[in-house]
Amino acid sequence: MIGSSYDFNLLTAFLPNYAAHERVAGFEKTPEYTYQYKIVGRSDQPITYLSAPIGAFAIMEENRFIVEKTPETILPKRDIHVYYRTQDMATPSMLFEVSDDKREVACMASFVPTFEPKNP
Repeated sequence: MIGSSYDFNLLTAFLPNYAAHERVAGFEKTPEYTYQYKIVGRSDQPITYLSAPIGAFAIMEENRFIVEKTPETILPKRDIHVYYRTQDMATPSMLFEVSDDKREVACMASFVPTFEPKNP
């Protein structure tokens, strides 16, 4: 969480930087590299806020969001961040799931301290 929002961080360090090379063997000029992405987020609670990078197409529905970037040749200078909030994200919660054979249980507890007043 960053600034009372969940943060989905897509690292860009793995994208190749062909511009750093003057010339690639066998090519007259540096080859162009395009990138694009599509991020689909789902939540068990209604999503109340979504912030997407400039130039990305964003759709926010009740329990999911889509952030999509069409192919582009200019590589981003920073990592790609998508920030979102859910309706009750500042409320402690507990989720559990029982295995099909009823022999195992997985649990997740969320304790989210905050100094912000709860929205009405």
